[in-house]
Amino acid sequence: MTGDHGPDPHTARSTQESASVSPPSPSVASPSAATPLVAIARFTPLPEAYDRVFAALERVTIATHDEPGCMLLALHTTPNGQLIQIGKWESLDLWTAHGDAQSVQNLNREIEGLLAVPREIIRLSPVAVGDARGLL
Repeated sequence: MTGDHGPDPHTARSTQESASVSPPSPSVASPSAATPLVAIARFTPLPEAYDRVFAALERVTIATHDEPGCMLLALHTTPNGQLIQIGKWESLDLWTAHGDAQSVQNLNREIEGLLAVPREIIRLSPVAVGDARGLL
């Protein structure tokens, strides 16, 4: 998959782009304002704050389902205690606008100081491979 670390719509400031991220290959188009995209958010709660961060992410996930452009937003857990949101949006513009939603502002307040490392947001550009199962 080709991806880039785009601006984090969940915060007022952008996350730093990783120096190891390379631009898409010529055969893979960068997402335009009207192209669907997938975004992954990784949260690493402090061990003692796991339940609070989990509950806050449950609330924002449910609220986001009603936002314009949200095609999918699912919350996942990992064996090492991270929380992962995987979302699919109708467009870059609608995903970016999601950062201004009240539910996201509430999330920012609720998880402030509760993460072991800053959250990571990765924006993915679709690459169709094979049949419909090759495209999220």
